[in-house]
Amino acid sequence: MAKTPEQTSWYEMKRRKRLNRYKDLDVSICSGLVEFPDFLAVLGLKPTPQHSIDRYPDNLKGYWCGECTECGSLNRTRNVRWATPKEQSRNTRRNHLLTINGETKTVAEWTEGAGLHYLRIIDRLRKGWPVNEDLLSPPRPPRHFVTHDGVTLYLAEWARRLGVDYKFLYQRVRKGMSLEEAITIPNRTTKRQEKQ
Repeated sequence: MAKTPEQTSWYEMKRRKRLNRYKDLDVSICSGLVEFPDFLAVLGLKPTPQHSIDRYPDNLKGYWCGECTECGSLNRTRNVRWATPKEQSRNTRRNHLLTINGETKTVAEWTEGAGLHYLRIIDRLRKGWPVNEDLLSPPRPPRHFVTHDGVTLYLAEWARRLGVDYKFLYQRVRKGMSLEEAITIPNRTTKRQEKQ
């Protein structure tokens, strides 16, 4: 007799526990999930073929239904669900969790909401940034971009448009001049240049 996808997931859950895959954790299966009919009553059918069993919200604990007498006597809450591969990957011990304004998410979840690449936040953390909303701020535009009259271009493009030497323009902008100052303030000549 062919197994249903739910039976396969139930069997794999029990097999992982039996093979002691979680050597450093005490991952147990409560009595409310040991038998397949009970397992199915708690979790129901898989929402999609991509879903799999997940220990959630705490992947360091066991597979608990939160409803059986065992869970009731040990004050266990439900710690099992069907999860997508994306949800599974965000519920691992390897993830870096950040709490900002009382909300805890993985770095990947924070970067999605902020429109940043996760490596930018990791880099900021390595540099010692505090864990607050500043961590999620958009990056400053690179210094070689200059905005003038509402137009933002590479400094080299401004130099081409204005017919000015790029290195000359770069040095002036780097010293803090605005683009307008950099192109309108005449270059001071030195005494050596005057003698030539």
